[in-house]
Amino acid sequence: MRAEIFHWSTLTCISSTNPSADLMPMDFKGVWAAKEESQRLGLTKSIGVSNFSSKKIETLLSFATIPPSVNQASPFSFYKMDSNRKR
Repeated sequence: MRAEIFHWSTLTCISSTNPSADLMPMDFKGVWAAKEESQRLGLTKSIGVSNFSSKKIETLLSFATIPPSVNQASPFSFYKMDSNRKR
């Protein structure tokens, strides 16, 4: 058994002149439902998230039946998560 982490990242195509058009859509509910099913089946011990802002965690908690066990945050200086540090 292991822990599974749902990593939040933004994928963009550098060559585009319209970066927002290159953002990949995320099936937020579908991904989390699959993580919950893995835990229910005993395939993983715990499920968590990584690099989620407070707003994304609130959204996740609005439909999750199993809350994330951890929010692993990147300590990189160019990736600021100020809203999480205030809580």
